[in-house]
Amino acid sequence: MSTTLATQTAYNATLSHNGSVASGLGQRAVELPECVALCIRNELPKATCNSANSTCICTSESLNNAIGACVKDGCTIIEALQGKKIHSLSCGEPVRRDSIQMPFVWSMFVVTLIAVAARLFAKTPLVNPTFTFSWDDCCILASLAAITAVDTGTKISIDLGFGQDIWMISPDQVTQILCIFFFSEIMYAIILLVSWPVSYNWTFWDGRHTGRRGHVKIFSFVNGGINIALDLSLCVLPVTQFINMSWTLKTKIRTSLIFLFSLIVTVSSCIRLETLTKFGDSRNPTFELKGVAICLELEDHHHTR
Repeated sequence: MSTTLATQTAYNATLSHNGSVASGLGQRAVELPECVALCIRNELPKATCNSANSTCICTSESLNNAIGACVKDGCTIIEALQGKKIHSLSCGEPVRRDSIQMPFVWSMFVVTLIAVAARLFAKTPLVNPTFTFSWDDCCILASLAAITAVDTGTKISIDLGFGQDIWMISPDQVTQILCIFFFSEIMYAIILLVSWPVSYNWTFWDGRHTGRRGHVKIFSFVNGGINIALDLSLCVLPVTQFINMSWTLKTKIRTSLIFLFSLIVTVSSCIRLETLTKFGDSRNPTFELKGVAICLELEDHHHTR
Protein backbone atom coordinates (compact mmCIF):
# COMPACT_ATOMS: atom_id res chain seq x y z
CA MET A 1 0.00 0.00 0.00
CA SER A 2 1.69 3.23 -1.10
CA THR A 3 1.79 6.19 1.25
CA THR A 4 -0.63 8.18 -0.92
CA LEU A 5 -3.09 5.33 -1.11
CA ALA A 6 -2.74 4.64 2.58
CA THR A 7 -3.56 8.27 3.30
CA GLN A 8 -6.52 8.31 0.95
CA THR A 9 -7.79 5.05 2.38
CA ALA A 10 -7.60 6.17 5.96
CA TYR A 11 -9.14 9.52 5.21
CA ASN A 12 -11.95 8.25 3.03
CA ALA A 13 -12.77 5.57 5.58
CA THR A 14 -13.12 8.06 8.44
CA LEU A 15 -16.54 8.99 9.82
CA SER A 16 -17.62 10.01 13.27
CA HIS A 17 -20.15 12.20 15.07
CA ASN A 18 -20.45 15.85 16.00
CA GLY A 19 -20.63 17.27 19.51
CA SER A 20 -24.30 16.47 20.24
CA VAL A 21 -24.05 12.93 18.95
CA ALA A 22 -20.64 12.39 20.47
CA SER A 23 -22.00 13.33 23.86
CA GLY A 24 -23.69 9.93 23.94
CA LEU A 25 -20.51 8.08 23.15
CA GLY A 26 -18.88 8.52 26.55
CA GLN A 27 -15.20 7.71 26.52
CA ARG A 28 -15.13 7.34 22.72
CA ALA A 29 -15.98 11.02 22.31
CA VAL A 30 -12.99 11.96 24.44
CA GLU A 31 -10.73 9.80 22.25
CA LEU A 32 -11.94 11.40 19.00
CA PRO A 33 -9.05 13.34 17.38
CA GLU A 34 -9.66 17.08 17.40
CA CYS A 35 -9.12 17.44 13.65
CA VAL A 36 -11.79 14.80 12.96
CA ALA A 37 -14.19 16.42 15.40
CA LEU A 38 -13.60 19.78 13.68
CA CYS A 39 -14.46 18.28 10.29
CA ILE A 40 -17.65 16.81 11.73
CA ARG A 41 -18.68 20.14 13.27
CA ASN A 42 -18.08 21.86 9.94
CA GLU A 43 -19.79 19.31 7.69
CA LEU A 44 -22.76 18.07 9.71
CA PRO A 45 -24.75 21.34 9.48
CA LYS A 46 -24.53 21.08 5.68
CA ALA A 47 -26.03 17.56 5.66
CA THR A 48 -29.67 16.51 5.72
CA CYS A 49 -29.11 14.45 8.89
CA ASN A 50 -30.38 15.65 12.23
CA SER A 51 -27.57 15.82 14.76
CA ALA A 52 -29.50 13.47 17.05
CA ASN A 53 -30.10 10.89 14.30
CA SER A 54 -27.11 8.58 14.70
CA THR A 55 -28.45 6.12 12.09
CA CYS A 56 -28.47 8.81 9.42
CA ILE A 57 -25.02 10.01 10.43
CA CYS A 58 -23.66 6.45 10.27
CA THR A 59 -25.14 5.64 6.85
CA SER A 60 -25.19 8.93 4.94
CA GLU A 61 -22.82 8.52 1.99
CA SER A 62 -22.73 12.22 1.15
CA LEU A 63 -21.85 13.12 4.74
CA ASN A 64 -19.21 10.41 4.88
CA ASN A 65 -17.59 11.67 1.69
CA ALA A 66 -17.62 15.28 2.87
CA ILE A 67 -16.05 14.43 6.22
CA GLY A 68 -13.55 12.14 4.47
CA ALA A 69 -12.44 14.93 2.15
CA CYS A 70 -12.06 17.30 5.09
CA VAL A 71 -10.06 14.79 7.13
CA LYS A 72 -7.81 14.08 4.15
CA ASP A 73 -6.76 17.72 4.11
CA GLY A 74 -6.43 18.26 7.84
CA CYS A 75 -5.57 15.02 9.67
CA THR A 76 -2.78 12.50 9.75
CA ILE A 77 -3.27 8.87 8.74
CA ILE A 78 -3.23 7.72 12.35
CA GLU A 79 -5.80 10.35 13.39
CA ALA A 80 -8.03 9.28 10.51
CA LEU A 81 -7.80 5.64 11.53
CA GLN A 82 -8.63 6.56 15.13
CA GLY A 83 -11.73 8.34 13.87
CA LYS A 84 -12.73 5.36 11.78
CA LYS A 85 -12.34 3.02 14.75
CA ILE A 86 -14.59 5.19 16.91
CA HIS A 87 -17.12 5.36 14.08
CA SER A 88 -17.10 1.58 13.61
CA LEU A 89 -17.63 0.90 17.30
CA SER A 90 -20.26 3.63 17.70
CA CYS A 91 -22.24 2.54 14.66
CA GLY A 92 -22.15 -1.12 15.65
CA GLU A 93 -20.17 -2.36 12.66
CA PRO A 94 -19.10 -6.02 13.03
CA VAL A 95 -15.54 -6.65 14.19
CA ARG A 96 -13.97 -8.84 11.52
CA ARG A 97 -11.29 -11.34 12.50
CA ASP A 98 -9.36 -14.03 10.65
CA SER A 99 -10.48 -17.53 11.62
CA ILE A 100 -9.15 -19.56 8.69
CA GLN A 101 -5.47 -18.87 8.19
CA MET A 102 -3.93 -20.48 11.29
CA PRO A 103 -5.79 -23.83 10.99
CA PHE A 104 -4.74 -23.87 7.33
CA VAL A 105 -1.12 -22.98 8.14
CA TRP A 106 -0.70 -25.59 10.88
CA SER A 107 -2.38 -28.27 8.72
CA MET A 108 0.07 -27.54 5.92
CA PHE A 109 2.96 -27.54 8.40
CA VAL A 110 2.02 -30.99 9.72
CA VAL A 111 1.78 -32.39 6.17
CA THR A 112 5.16 -30.84 5.30
CA LEU A 113 6.76 -32.19 8.47
CA ILE A 114 5.48 -35.70 7.76
CA ALA A 115 6.73 -35.55 4.16
CA VAL A 116 10.22 -34.42 5.21
CA ALA A 117 10.38 -37.00 8.01
CA ALA A 118 9.35 -39.76 5.59
CA ARG A 119 12.04 -38.69 3.12
CA LEU A 120 14.76 -38.72 5.77
CA PHE A 121 13.55 -41.99 7.28
CA ALA A 122 13.70 -43.62 3.85
CA LYS A 123 17.40 -42.77 3.71
CA THR A 124 18.33 -44.39 7.01
CA PRO A 125 20.60 -47.45 6.76
CA LEU A 126 17.95 -49.61 8.40
CA VAL A 127 15.48 -48.91 5.61
CA ASN A 128 17.72 -48.66 2.57
CA PRO A 129 21.51 -48.96 2.97
CA THR A 130 22.08 -47.83 -0.64
CA PHE A 131 20.75 -44.32 0.04
CA THR A 132 23.01 -41.75 1.64
CA PHE A 133 22.38 -38.41 3.26
CA SER A 134 23.47 -35.76 0.72
CA TRP A 135 23.42 -32.03 0.00
CA ASP A 136 19.82 -32.07 -1.25
CA ASP A 137 18.70 -33.37 2.14
CA CYS A 138 20.52 -30.46 3.76
CA CYS A 139 18.56 -28.11 1.49
CA ILE A 140 15.31 -29.77 2.54
CA LEU A 141 16.17 -29.34 6.22
CA ALA A 142 17.09 -25.70 5.62
CA SER A 143 13.76 -25.18 3.88
CA LEU A 144 11.95 -26.82 6.78
CA ALA A 145 13.68 -24.47 9.22
CA ALA A 146 12.72 -21.49 7.07
CA ILE A 147 9.07 -22.52 6.77
CA THR A 148 8.93 -23.09 10.52
CA ALA A 149 10.08 -19.52 11.06
CA VAL A 150 7.54 -18.23 8.52
CA ASP A 151 4.67 -20.13 10.17
CA THR A 152 5.71 -18.83 13.57
CA GLY A 153 5.75 -15.31 12.15
CA THR A 154 2.27 -15.86 10.74
CA LYS A 155 1.00 -16.88 14.18
CA ILE A 156 2.56 -13.77 15.75
CA SER A 157 1.07 -11.57 13.00
CA ILE A 158 -2.42 -12.93 13.58
CA ASP A 159 -2.04 -12.41 17.32
CA LEU A 160 -1.05 -8.80 16.56
CA GLY A 161 -4.14 -8.26 14.43
CA PHE A 162 -3.48 -9.54 10.89
CA GLY A 163 -6.90 -10.54 9.57
CA GLN A 164 -8.60 -7.58 11.27
CA ASP A 165 -9.45 -4.19 9.83
CA ILE A 166 -6.48 -1.84 9.97
CA TRP A 167 -8.33 0.77 12.02
CA MET A 168 -9.14 -1.77 14.75
CA ILE A 169 -5.49 -2.32 15.72
CA SER A 170 -2.85 0.08 17.01
CA PRO A 171 -0.30 1.81 14.74
CA ASP A 172 2.53 -0.13 16.41
CA GLN A 173 0.77 -3.40 15.61
CA VAL A 174 0.40 -2.43 11.93
CA THR A 175 4.12 -1.65 11.74
CA GLN A 176 5.04 -4.93 13.44
CA ILE A 177 2.80 -6.91 11.08
CA LEU A 178 4.39 -5.30 8.02
CA CYS A 179 7.85 -5.96 9.47
CA ILE A 180 7.07 -9.66 9.96
CA PHE A 181 5.58 -9.85 6.46
CA PHE A 182 8.77 -8.34 5.02
CA PHE A 183 11.09 -10.77 6.78
CA SER A 184 8.87 -13.72 5.83
CA GLU A 185 9.59 -12.79 2.20
CA ILE A 186 13.33 -12.34 2.77
CA MET A 187 13.91 -15.45 0.63
CA TYR A 188 13.24 -13.18 -2.34
CA ALA A 189 16.52 -11.35 -1.75
CA ILE A 190 15.83 -8.67 -4.35
CA ILE A 191 13.01 -7.36 -2.17
CA LEU A 192 15.74 -5.69 -0.11
CA LEU A 193 16.24 -3.29 -3.02
CA VAL A 194 12.59 -2.28 -3.37
CA SER A 195 12.61 0.33 -0.60
CA TRP A 196 15.32 2.34 1.09
CA PRO A 197 16.09 2.45 3.92
CA VAL A 198 15.11 -1.17 4.47
CA SER A 199 12.97 -0.25 7.48
CA TYR A 200 10.82 1.85 5.14
CA ASN A 201 9.25 -1.41 3.98
CA TRP A 202 7.26 -1.54 7.22
CA THR A 203 7.19 2.10 8.34
CA PHE A 204 6.02 3.81 5.12
CA TRP A 205 2.33 3.33 5.78
CA ASP A 206 1.84 5.95 8.51
CA GLY A 207 3.09 8.96 6.54
CA ARG A 208 5.48 9.96 9.34
CA HIS A 209 8.64 8.45 7.86
CA THR A 210 10.63 9.36 4.76
CA GLY A 211 12.26 7.04 2.27
CA ARG A 212 12.14 5.64 -1.25
CA ARG A 213 9.33 3.24 -2.06
CA GLY A 214 9.73 1.08 -5.17
CA HIS A 215 7.14 -0.61 -7.36
CA VAL A 216 6.27 -3.49 -5.04
CA LYS A 217 3.31 -4.65 -7.13
CA ILE A 218 5.41 -4.86 -10.33
CA PHE A 219 8.07 -6.86 -8.51
CA SER A 220 5.41 -9.19 -7.10
CA PHE A 221 3.85 -9.82 -10.52
CA VAL A 222 7.22 -10.47 -12.16
CA ASN A 223 8.19 -12.85 -9.38
CA GLY A 224 4.84 -14.63 -9.61
CA GLY A 225 5.12 -15.00 -13.39
CA ILE A 226 8.62 -16.47 -13.12
CA ASN A 227 7.43 -18.93 -10.46
CA ILE A 228 4.55 -20.10 -12.65
CA ALA A 229 6.85 -20.57 -15.66
CA LEU A 230 9.35 -22.59 -13.60
CA ASP A 231 6.60 -24.71 -12.03
CA LEU A 232 5.12 -25.53 -15.43
CA SER A 233 8.50 -26.44 -16.89
CA LEU A 234 9.33 -28.71 -13.94
CA CYS A 235 5.99 -30.46 -14.33
CA VAL A 236 5.80 -30.79 -18.11
CA LEU A 237 9.41 -31.42 -19.18
CA PRO A 238 9.86 -34.74 -17.30
CA VAL A 239 6.56 -36.02 -18.68
CA THR A 240 7.62 -35.32 -22.27
CA GLN A 241 10.82 -37.31 -21.70
CA PHE A 242 9.28 -40.60 -20.64
CA ILE A 243 5.94 -40.47 -22.45
CA ASN A 244 7.42 -42.32 -25.46
CA MET A 245 9.35 -44.85 -23.42
CA SER A 246 8.46 -48.53 -23.57
CA TRP A 247 6.55 -48.50 -20.30
CA THR A 248 3.12 -49.87 -19.70
CA LEU A 249 0.27 -47.38 -19.88
CA LYS A 250 -0.38 -47.83 -16.16
CA THR A 251 3.23 -46.97 -15.32
CA LYS A 252 3.18 -43.91 -17.58
CA ILE A 253 -0.02 -42.62 -16.01
CA ARG A 254 1.21 -43.24 -12.48
CA THR A 255 4.53 -41.52 -13.13
CA SER A 256 2.86 -38.60 -14.91
CA LEU A 257 0.51 -38.04 -11.99
CA ILE A 258 3.49 -37.74 -9.64
CA PHE A 259 4.84 -34.81 -11.63
CA LEU A 260 1.46 -33.29 -12.52
CA PHE A 261 0.52 -33.23 -8.85
CA SER A 262 2.88 -30.28 -8.62
CA LEU A 263 0.41 -28.32 -10.74
CA ILE A 264 -1.50 -27.72 -7.51
CA VAL A 265 1.07 -25.15 -6.50
CA THR A 266 0.90 -23.65 -10.01
CA VAL A 267 -2.84 -23.14 -9.56
CA SER A 268 -2.06 -21.49 -6.23
CA SER A 269 0.43 -19.20 -7.97
CA CYS A 270 -2.23 -18.18 -10.50
CA ILE A 271 -4.68 -17.43 -7.70
CA ARG A 272 -2.00 -15.40 -5.97
CA LEU A 273 -1.50 -13.29 -9.09
CA GLU A 274 -5.19 -12.44 -8.96
CA THR A 275 -5.00 -11.51 -5.28
CA LEU A 276 -1.91 -9.41 -5.98
CA THR A 277 -4.13 -6.87 -7.73
CA LYS A 278 -4.79 -5.66 -4.18
CA PHE A 279 -1.15 -5.74 -3.15
CA GLY A 280 0.24 -2.22 -2.97
CA ASP A 281 -3.20 -0.69 -3.51
CA SER A 282 -5.06 -2.24 -0.60
CA ARG A 283 -7.21 0.12 1.40
CA ASN A 284 -7.26 -2.27 4.32
CA PRO A 285 -4.12 -4.43 4.05
CA THR A 286 -4.30 -6.17 7.42
CA PHE A 287 -7.67 -7.61 6.39
CA GLU A 288 -7.63 -7.77 2.58
CA LEU A 289 -4.22 -9.39 2.07
CA LYS A 290 -5.18 -12.65 3.77
CA GLY A 291 -5.58 -14.29 0.36
CA VAL A 292 -2.03 -13.35 -0.63
CA ALA A 293 -0.69 -14.73 2.65
CA ILE A 294 -2.55 -18.04 2.30
CA CYS A 295 -1.35 -18.55 -1.28
CA LEU A 296 2.24 -17.81 -0.22
CA GLU A 297 1.95 -20.32 2.61
CA LEU A 298 0.67 -23.00 0.22
CA GLU A 299 3.53 -22.41 -2.21
CA ASP A 300 6.19 -22.36 0.50
CA HIS A 301 5.01 -25.61 2.08
CA HIS A 302 4.71 -27.35 -1.27
CA HIS A 303 8.23 -26.32 -2.32
CA THR A 304 9.61 -27.53 1.01
CA ARG A 305 8.20 -30.99 0.38
